[in-house]
Parts: sequence; C-alpha cells; structure tokens
Amino acid sequence: MDDEIIGAPGPMIFGTPALIHGNLHLHWKKRRGTHYNRILVFDTVAESFRQLRPPAVNPRNYTRLLAMDGMLAMSVSKERVMDMSIFMLEDYDHEVWAFRYKIKLPTMEIRRFQDQGDWWADVVSEEGDILVSCFGWLLHCDNKGNLVSKFQYNDDLPAITPHRIKESLVQHAFFKR
Repeated sequence: MDDEIIGAPGPMIFGTPALIHGNLHLHWKKRRGTHYNRILVFDTVAESFRQLRPPAVNPRNYTRLLAMDGMLAMSVSKERVMDMSIFMLEDYDHEVWAFRYKIKLPTMEIRRFQDQGDWWADVVSEEGDILVSCFGWLLHCDNKGNLVSKFQYNDDLPAITPHRIKESLVQHAFFKR
C-alpha cells in the first residue's frame, strides 16, 4: 500500500463506504500538498486492496460515493452552487466514469435560508433523492430537484448520512431464543 494511505497522518476519508459487487469502496483525499483524491477498493473475497480513479472533477469539490442502479456512483457539488452532478462508473475494469445527470436544487427554498448560515446537500437514496440541510430546515428533493417535503427542527444541525438499515435474510439461532 502507498505511504499516503498507511503513513501518518493518513488520508482524509469522505462519506460512507459503498459496497458494490463484493467490493467496499472508500473515498479519500490527500491531506497535504497536491490536491487529488482516490477511491480505495477492498475486495471482501480476496481480502486485498487496490485504488480506483474517481471521475475527472476538481478534487476540492464536495464529493460522495454511493450505489445507484447496482453501479458505483459519485455525487459532485460545489460550495454554494445550486446543482449536483451524478457520475456513474460504467466500465469497472477500465475505470470509465460517465456523467449521468445534473440535479438542480430548489433555489428559492434554499435562498430563503442562505443568510442564516451554511447549507449542505447529500444524495441519500439509490433513486437520487437529496436531503438539503439548511438553517433549521431539512428539504427533501427528488432526483429532478422538485421539493417533496420539508421538515423544521429546533436543535443542532442534523447529520445527513446515506446509511440504511436493512433486514437480514439470515435466520440466526439466537433469534429464536
């Protein structure tokens, strides 16, 4: 493995890992020096590591890995820009990424809160649903940028994560007890 991954202080890890075809994909960026990012791939069967190139986007952009349509995808957005791009890894063996679509965020809704603080957007489903976290509000948008619903909160800024809980199909013996 490369010194950038195992050496101190190590890479900066972004987002949650994505499990695609038995491989766990983890997005990381170099901490110092030249700005670039990579995808660390852990083969869960062979128990080996390798690196994968991300799509050709500015490494300073806000990027997240996710699974969409059974393929590895990456959402890309810039700070304070009202859209998000989705890239799909169409040829896994040759590391060919393709632009899939752009999601325009609900500009009027977000601008209402822009003066009150920062906002973040994350794709949170395989269908491309997005949660936008604004000051005191969560906005749920579909993959076309249409506002589906909004929720007000009065506490600290909630953390948006694409983790999903899925029921296991394996019936373990201790369940019967």
